[in-house]
Amino acid sequence: MILEIYDVVRVIAPISSVRVDASVPRVKDVLVGDVGTSVMVLAAPGARTSYEVECVDPDGHTRWLAALFADEVARVSTVGAT
Repeated sequence: MILEIYDVVRVIAPISSVRVDASVPRVKDVLVGDVGTSVMVLAAPGARTSYEVECVDPDGHTRWLAALFADEVARVSTVGAT
């Protein structure tokens, strides 16, 4: 699956806490079932494409930010979906 920026995704695989951006204040672990938005595509020749995904809490604060691979998420909605 190829994701676009701003696609909404659900985490479907366990993610190690070492892959979570620790610079985010009050960072939480990524849990299976969490929903987030793809905010950046990370691609390089010879490397597996990953996606920077941000999950926010109900107040709009970042809960976690992590680089995830396509096989670790399922698309919930595409760019521009309402």
